[in-house]
Amino acid sequence: MMRTDTQSEEKELNHLVRCYNCQREAKKQVKTFYATRPGEKYRGNLEVKKETPRQNNYGHIYWVTECFTGKYVMKFGNFCSVKCGLIWANNEIERRRMNKNTNGSGNAIKQEDKDQLMKLRNQIAMNGRARYAKQEKV
Repeated sequence: MMRTDTQSEEKELNHLVRCYNCQREAKKQVKTFYATRPGEKYRGNLEVKKETPRQNNYGHIYWVTECFTGKYVMKFGNFCSVKCGLIWANNEIERRRMNKNTNGSGNAIKQEDKDQLMKLRNQIAMNGRARYAKQEKV
């Protein structure tokens, strides 16, 4: 079953977070306000990041204001880029594979016991099951 992609969509967060892979900080969410009247400036309660005057064809100055909304944005879920997400995912898969192989999960039998079982298996294969069963009774 394939997983949904809802975790990899853009995330809006109320606090500063970092990319899981490269530890880059999330970008501040910025909203742009455009003045509707000449000379009008932004008078809201958001932190002003940048004010830029623009002049129209009639010589009137309109202000374009960029404001920080108080939120932070991670473009690709918990990662700053697709590349970071892929790097982290591939490293995580490799780490899990290595842990599975070296951790001994599924290998509850000691090496000595494995060797004895292999000997027993080879004897059964060479002598046949019936012969081996007779030898065991004696």
